[in-house]
Amino acid sequence: MPSGATAGRRLAALLLVAVAPNADGQPAGARPVSAPAQWGQLTPGRYGVGFRLAGEYDHSRRVAPPTDFEGKPNAGPLSMPVQIGVWYPTARTSARAMPFGIFAALGAKRNELTPVTEADRGRAIENRKAFAGFAFGLRLSDSAVRIADTTATAAVRDAAPSRGRFPVLLVATDGSIAAATVLFEYLASHGIVVIATPSQMSYATLQVSRPGVVIEARVRDLELLRSAMARADADDARVPDRQSTLVRRGT
Repeated sequence: MPSGATAGRRLAALLLVAVAPNADGQPAGARPVSAPAQWGQLTPGRYGVGFRLAGEYDHSRRVAPPTDFEGKPNAGPLSMPVQIGVWYPTARTSARAMPFGIFAALGAKRNELTPVTEADRGRAIENRKAFAGFAFGLRLSDSAVRIADTTATAAVRDAAPSRGRFPVLLVATDGSIAAATVLFEYLASHGIVVIATPSQMSYATLQVSRPGVVIEARVRDLELLRSAMARADADDARVPDRQSTLVRRGT
């Protein structure tokens, strides 16, 4: 494992924004798009916001051995699943925005790469109610948590990305990517692509008892994002409109 200073330098390098020229044809004087109420006083930019749920298996990190204690092959994934969310600039659209409940449900599926189901959203609601009671002594009503679940975000799932090349920000969140949806939507509306991955469930206890292990793990998470972005950028050399392959295909 590298030293703390080395890990810090690598982390800082990975968080640098890679700026590329923007060739989008949207009028410079276009009025900003409207924003959801949860944005507060934030001023939206000239772009709409798209969201793509992607994911990869990091084959350099194992989460299970090839066989169990009886020598039988393990049925589940052996490599670490890495959930990836991509927020990106789009042309304005009247398409229906995603409800926050989908992002909340992703928080409980950080170790999975499967789409969110209604059952997942239901579990996320129960988790929020339980956490409110445990952490704050609050008893949330079903109607209150349903309001949060159905509140519209600014992101449109799989919306067509704006043409051009944009700055890219790689993010490793502390916990679920749901905690920073407003920030990521805001950045995307101003022409910044955000590629984010959540922390693994196991990091919660390790960051207290073995923080160095978690720092190294988060650096490797960011390295995987950088590698995915580099592959997408290489593919873009063969795409006339230069749209991001990671956004377009959901690598």
